[in-house]
Amino acid sequence: MGKNYSNNIISICQTLHKHGVAFLIVGGVAIGFYGYARPSMDSSGKESEKPDFDFWYNPTYDNYYRFL
Repeated sequence: MGKNYSNNIISICQTLHKHGVAFLIVGGVAIGFYGYARPSMDSSGKESEKPDFDFWYNPTYDNYYRFL
């Protein structure tokens, strides 16, 4: 994962925060933050060239509309 990927994650989080969206970072990015590197895998189990970013947002009506 390159610097561009990290900048994209930061940009997404800043945008969600700016609009008051309640969210959590989950999956491989969260695991990596806490010290365990786990690459994204494709459906065949090989390391993916296109990493993903998983997050959860609080599914209330107010938060949904802030997310939109």
